Amino acid sequence: MNSGAVDLVLGSSKHIHASFDGRTAAAASDRNAERVMLLDLTLERYDVEQAVTGALPGSPNGPETVDAAESELQTRFRWSVNFRSVDTRTVDDDPDVADDIQRYLLSLPKELDQRIGVADTDIDLRDVVVRVGKSPFAAVVADAMQAAVRADAAIINAGAMRADVVVPAGTPLTRRSIVKWLPFKDRVLLLRVNGEQLLAALENGVSQFDEHAGRFPIVSGLQVTFDPRRPVGDRVLTVVIGNQLLKLDRNYSLAVNDFMANGGDGYDMLVKAPRLIDLPDAEPLVGHVASYIAATGGINATLAPRVRPTPAN
Repeated sequence: MNSGAVDLVLGSSKHIHASFDGRTAAAASDRNAERVMLLDLTLERYDVEQAVTGALPGSPNGPETVDAAESELQTRFRWSVNFRSVDTRTVDDDPDVADDIQRYLLSLPKELDQRIGVADTDIDLRDVVVRVGKSPFAAVVADAMQAAVRADAAIINAGAMRADVVVPAGTPLTRRSIVKWLPFKDRVLLLRVNGEQLLAALENGVSQFDEHAGRFPIVSGLQVTFDPRRPVGDRVLTVVIGNQLLKLDRNYSLAVNDFMANGGDGYDMLVKAPRLIDLPDAEPLVGHVASYIAATGGINATLAPRVRPTPAN
């Protein structure tokens, strides 16, 4: 935008905004299109008199004086912009768009009920199981995140899963199942973190282990041991990533949901981490998980816990 190569930039953001520096106009509507920025552009035409390119006055074959030099009118343009913020609740539906939406809504149940896998055994989604890292479904969620953005590791807070049921073996898994078990509108971001930040994130995740708190870290690409009897902030004993011990001075790519990336559940150490995939380009967690299960055929109930207390409890 600062290069001046573009006149108009339109997009979406968490908050609406508009700017015009006399050369480039930029506007962003909010992501849910509740308020939309409209731009009224005014293009003004004007003429300027300019000397014809040629010999300079006083040069051979040139005019004797400046006044004698030939000139011509050249057309130029200048433009201005007026920004308007519109509450879309006050806008009448477009009949064609409304018909398209209705057709989509009618087809949505069929899409949601499409079978993508099966529960090989009972799937325990109770909070007391998920929030201590013993739910195979939770592990699959983290695996799907890591695979989707090709990260070194993935972490998601256990509170992102809100089923609190036991799914019997043989139950068909559908996209509706995933939407129900992951009810938030999480998106998967990719961060660049150093080992110290990753360790701090894990320490935060196990800081309320005995309380079965939602911040407990569900991970992929990591093997973690911790001692819940030690002081908060000094509980993690070992971290293995990529079959190697975590190095505090090394950078890693980390997949997280946008809730954690924004500091939710105490993950403040991730807020300033560079975003390799930021929210505007991030895709929904539900879609990644559904695609992953469809590709693998189900949920493997033999997945071992990856964040383990010691001594085991």
